[in-house]
Amino acid sequence: MNNVSATSQQNTTSFSSINRRHASLRGAAKRKAWITLVKEMHRDGWPVAALAEMCEASKPTIRRWLQRDEGLDDTETSSLTPINSRTDLTREMLHDVLVYNQDTGEFIWGSGRPRTGKLAGWTDFHGYRKISISGHEYLAHHLAWLYVFGVLPRHEIDHINGDRSDNRITNLRDVRRKINTQNQRRRRKDGSPELPLGTSFDKARNKFAAYIGHNGKTIALGRFDTPEEAGAAYLAAKRVLHDGCTI
Repeated sequence: MNNVSATSQQNTTSFSSINRRHASLRGAAKRKAWITLVKEMHRDGWPVAALAEMCEASKPTIRRWLQRDEGLDDTETSSLTPINSRTDLTREMLHDVLVYNQDTGEFIWGSGRPRTGKLAGWTDFHGYRKISISGHEYLAHHLAWLYVFGVLPRHEIDHINGDRSDNRITNLRDVRRKINTQNQRRRRKDGSPELPLGTSFDKARNKFAAYIGHNGKTIALGRFDTPEEAGAAYLAAKRVLHDGCTI
């Protein structure tokens, strides 16, 4: 770290600024800001290990960032499938390196590790917890499933309460994508954040429309004077039509 230039030291302030804006940046925007700064710091002499520690990411992740172009999209990292194709990780191997608290959903590094007793992993741009084991990145909710049941999930892990960082085993369920999607609690990124899930504003009629997808079709639920009324209509229909809904 003695060779780090003044410019790279200034970058630590920029990194802290980006980190403070964690709540306002989403997906590709946040990732692009971090990757751009990491590349600048690496050019200024910061080693991969130091960047990984500062970003709370694994060294393989930092290396991928340095090798990638900045024009990334949200499909770069899937939140629904394992981070890597390694399938030889067993429950016994997992128990050797990590301790999982089923009541809190947190993983702690086990005894004999350099970080024994410390919280394992970091939160990614999508709000999911990840943990690096022997150079391989894993989604913490997949590790929780393996830790408790001895197998990786067959389908997708749904966070029942909608909190992607809540990896308590009682908050996880192994479901097909249809069920997982039906438990959506927030509007997608292309939707207006001011409106409730399942609603839109009809400018021509100056009303709020509610609609829901079911069996491959879109069902119109009516137009309402307020977004709250439209949202309530959507939620009522969702609880009837979507088996995966837990709201």
